[in-house]
Amino acid sequence: MADAARQILDDLITAMQTVPSVPLTSVYEDPSHAIASDTIPAVAVEPLKNPAESLGESQDEDWIDRHQFVVALTALGRTPDERDTVGLEVKQAVIASKHIGRRRRYVDTEYLRTPDGERRVYGARIAFEIEYLTQNTAPDQMV
Repeated sequence: MADAARQILDDLITAMQTVPSVPLTSVYEDPSHAIASDTIPAVAVEPLKNPAESLGESQDEDWIDRHQFVVALTALGRTPDERDTVGLEVKQAVIASKHIGRRRRYVDTEYLRTPDGERRVYGARIAFEIEYLTQNTAPDQMV
């Protein structure tokens, strides 16, 4: 994974640590780790499409390249209401974070749940497209 994409993931993890209903230590890079740790509510941050897609040169500056990175943030809760609360806070945190990429666009939400059992977990995988810029002489560094 390119350094710029890794930086976006790290910025998303930092933003998720500010979500009010999620404990600071309940942000993961894999939903299965969150479920296995049993620290619910939780959020998992993961790339959906890797590597980032090149969108070509910027129309404003020919030395700047545009890229798009698709990520999923999975909001996990013990009940559908808890999942929905965490999911809303996740969306708000991403949209409000001005330092995550150049543009952030909500794509869709897929609802999930673990099989019936005593530890049922409800999830919402929320997808975002994040556009960012790099110098074409330093393709792994955002500008």
